[in-house]
Amino acid sequence: MHILVTGGTGYIGSHCVLQLLQSSYTVTLCKKYGVKNLVFSSSVTVYGTSAKHPIKEDEATGAHPSGIIGEDQKGIPNNLVPYISQVINGKLPFLTIFGDDFNTSDGTCIRDYIHVMDTARANLCALSRIFKERHIGFETYNIGMGKGYSVLEVVKAMENASGKKIPIKIMPHRAGDVEYLCCDPTLASKNLKWRAQFDLDEMCQDVLNWQKKNPQGYVDEKHENLKNG
Repeated sequence: MHILVTGGTGYIGSHCVLQLLQSSYTVTLCKKYGVKNLVFSSSVTVYGTSAKHPIKEDEATGAHPSGIIGEDQKGIPNNLVPYISQVINGKLPFLTIFGDDFNTSDGTCIRDYIHVMDTARANLCALSRIFKERHIGFETYNIGMGKGYSVLEVVKAMENASGKKIPIKIMPHRAGDVEYLCCDPTLASKNLKWRAQFDLDEMCQDVLNWQKKNPQGYVDEKHENLKNG
């Protein structure tokens, strides 16, 4: 069966393409077709403070365990794990943590992180639901671990994975920063039969494995081994 993938050369998209290829689908990128069934993966950006938890938030990180594909950050990263990895590699001098006075166990913000392969697999599960159920209309699913980690917990996990001490600098928290954001994946578990399989330690290990094998990122854009990698 042919699957059209838009954004298939991006960070999450490339991992979705790999999952599809390894599941024996034929994948087509960036062409115009009459599409009647669509799996749309939206931004993980959440604005404002919710009065109800858990909410609909996650942050994709990690890389394919083989190290063949991963997140190739250009410039200074906006997300925590890629930023820490650049500190580990010596590209940035330290990690700035904005706020250690939040109402959390260690005073730093808590977020729900998810391995990019779990995100890709969730898209495959959604696709399988379309094929199985046929006319399902519009459905929305939230993909995440359903468990949050603080900034300092992520720092510790990256230290354990790298064997290096990560220098940090504590600054006052910024206006609008939210102390706790965590995903509720209940519906995805029920309807898609999907659950996150990778934990935080594995996310960190795979990020560092990708960077070790690709210290300059994607210097060669011809990735012909995705299917068998």
